[in-house]
Amino acid sequence: EPQDDGLTPDKIFDRQWAVGLVMRVISRFETECRNTDKAAHCDIFLQRIIAPILHGAREQPLADLGAKYGITEKQAGNCLLTAKRVYRRMMEDEIRLYAETEEDVDDEIRELFLILGQ
Repeated sequence: EPQDDGLTPDKIFDRQWAVGLVMRVISRFETECRNTDKAAHCDIFLQRIIAPILHGAREQPLADLGAKYGITEKQAGNCLLTAKRVYRRMMEDEIRLYAETEEDVDDEIRELFLILGQ
């Protein structure tokens, strides 16, 4: 049965799948950041990218995030870029566990972003 908020059971399932996938990768990402002394990378990524997507939080300015770690806005941007690359690699690795081809990996990532964007 469709929900009062207009979400069908399929859309609810898709959203839960997407959030679960993101959270599994975040857990691995946080562990890797902790083990490689990249706490700033992790925090900047989570606050700038993940919190707005999953929780509707306000996107934090890079200057503010950098100030928290005593780095410049440009350095915070570099941390964010590095973190995005690591997270993307981890996301691809997670999806490869069940995808049959590299094209399937790309398709699943596109689908993930569509679901999370709704």
